[in-house]
Amino acid sequence: MFGFFEQPQIKMQKRAAKSAKSLRELAVREMLIELRMLINGQERARVMASTLFNADHEVDARKLMAAVDLAQETIDRVGRFNDGFPTELGNLQRVAASAADYEALASFELEGREFMVAVREEAKTQIVPLGVMVMEARQVLAA
Repeated sequence: MFGFFEQPQIKMQKRAAKSAKSLRELAVREMLIELRMLINGQERARVMASTLFNADHEVDARKLMAAVDLAQETIDRVGRFNDGFPTELGNLQRVAASAADYEALASFELEGREFMVAVREEAKTQIVPLGVMVMEARQVLAA
């Protein structure tokens, strides 16, 4: 049906869904930036932990690996979310025809955004401590 002939309530909910989609897409971009930094830090930490193990600094290596595991949990959460979210989103987009359908779609988009903002904040809290631990490990090896 053409937008000109749509009921005002449906038009309003379509706009709300479109705005929610834009917010979710922005959250995705911001989350991906933080995740890339977290993954880079995680890789550096893995290499450093391996070096520590080889240099018989097992206690320090285990601390570093605990931080690596925590980062991996965050990354895995994103993977699990990504397994179901696009499918459900596609289903909601396909069946959207009424104002209530578009309202449900907008709500789902915002739930996805909230998840991504939470993951972004979680990743941000892990990046610096991971980097600090790598620097401390370098100092341990230099001593």
